[in-house]
Amino acid sequence: YGADTGEDDIVALLDWAPAGLTRLGIENCGFAHQLIDVFARHRTTTQLRRLSFKNGVLRADEVDLLLSRAAAFRHLERLDVSANLLDDDACQRISAAMPNAIVTEQREDYGEDGDRYVAVGE
Repeated sequence: YGADTGEDDIVALLDWAPAGLTRLGIENCGFAHQLIDVFARHRTTTQLRRLSFKNGVLRADEVDLLLSRAAAFRHLERLDVSANLLDDDACQRISAAMPNAIVTEQREDYGEDGDRYVAVGE
């Protein structure tokens, strides 16, 4: 609670990333769903082999955005979006388009009025 990290901080992290970085986890992040475009267009993503957005707040209505950027993530050995807020249909769509995606153990979306809750909040 009270964290003030945002998209600009993640871009700075990606800009700084060493050439040998092959695994990156942006996990338990309350705004990872807003980073799909950032990762899809950033040069650092091309060197990654594994990327994780596990325990985040990606919802089913945002799957179209992820799928529209799928080409940027197909080179990955593993794209982990497990324990987000995806329904069965969204998981099936992701798995069909991106066989490298891990979509298991999704959480129930209890948010109201756009509220999102990461998997580990306390």
